[in-house]
Amino acid sequence: MPRPRTQISPHLDYADLTQRYVQCQDAGEKNRWLVIRLLSHPKTPMSIEQTAEICGLSCSGVRKIARRYNAEGAVGLVNRQRLNPGGNRLALSDEQQRLLRQRLYQVRMNTHN
Repeated sequence: MPRPRTQISPHLDYADLTQRYVQCQDAGEKNRWLVIRLLSHPKTPMSIEQTAEICGLSCSGVRKIARRYNAEGAVGLVNRQRLNPGGNRLALSDEQQRLLRQRLYQVRMNTHN
């Protein structure tokens, strides 16, 4: 028995979804906007399977994006790594890096002599 069609919550209208898709610069985020656009087309919404094929995702991946959008709205589609830049910070300051390089150089020189 086929699954019922996935319903998309009307957080944004189709014109707003299209605008967000067109203006999005992040590739992963843009693909998530496309998923929601395809699933929420006002006249001919696509199935999970069709959307997955077009977007290069698995059916479960498309369902996950739809659930996140339904629960969180537009915020659910945002690239969360961009919202948490802490992972991009270096563990050592410039001075600590300089000292580490200096110490590693000294150790290297001592092992070759």
